[in-house]
Amino acid sequence: MNLRKKFVLLFISGCLLTMLFLYWKSNDVTPTTNLHQYSEEQLLYFSDVAFGYPDKIKKWNKKVVVKIVGPCTEDDKIEVLNIIQEISAIIGKDKINFGLKDANVFVYFPNLQQDFEREKRGELNIDVNGFTFSTFSFSGYLKEVKLYISPALKGKWRNRILRHEFCHALGLSGHSKKAYKEEHLLGVRLYDSLEAAEKDELTAATIPEPDKMAIKLLYDNSIPNGLKRSKFVEYLEKHKQKERKLN
Repeated sequence: MNLRKKFVLLFISGCLLTMLFLYWKSNDVTPTTNLHQYSEEQLLYFSDVAFGYPDKIKKWNKKVVVKIVGPCTEDDKIEVLNIIQEISAIIGKDKINFGLKDANVFVYFPNLQQDFEREKRGELNIDVNGFTFSTFSFSGYLKEVKLYISPALKGKWRNRILRHEFCHALGLSGHSKKAYKEEHLLGVRLYDSLEAAEKDELTAATIPEPDKMAIKLLYDNSIPNGLKRSKFVEYLEKHKQKERKLN
């Protein structure tokens, strides 16, 4: 083997070792953000929904560019644009937009339920009305997301599920099993009465405050990609202990 080949192999090996070290290091970082702006319920909700398989933070490190693939209604397109506007108000206008070039989030609105079911069988083995399929870079960041919405969904419920899936597309890949009286896109909604449920159905869908705060915290610079849920929960406990001492 000549000297040039040896140099190339050493260089490649060095790059791989550096990347592996950085990836390992990112999995063991404790968040340092100021948590006083978040309520205890918001922090617990974040710990439920922000850590998908395998219980680690997975988010974007580049601009999110959304593209609708295939036919869609004007209402669906307007709703996607509304959601992008809602998200940009949370993470910044320079972090997400709608475009045809360099897209990395692809939104599909199948016309037929059988088309949706065919895609769903390819990705999932559970009964859902919307889903995302994500791929990741070598360093563990989100690289591409495909988002599908069932044609069976109508009205506010369709728009709510669309926002639910956009939360997943941003990296909030988990769900909360808790029941909430206020709307949480990734949790269970609990209504006091049938009248309250009917009234809610008449209001326009928007990203609720708990999910806004979860997205905001996810994209705080002090929450690193690859952060383990156990590290975040450990940090929360220390934060609560500190709060008790102050009070």
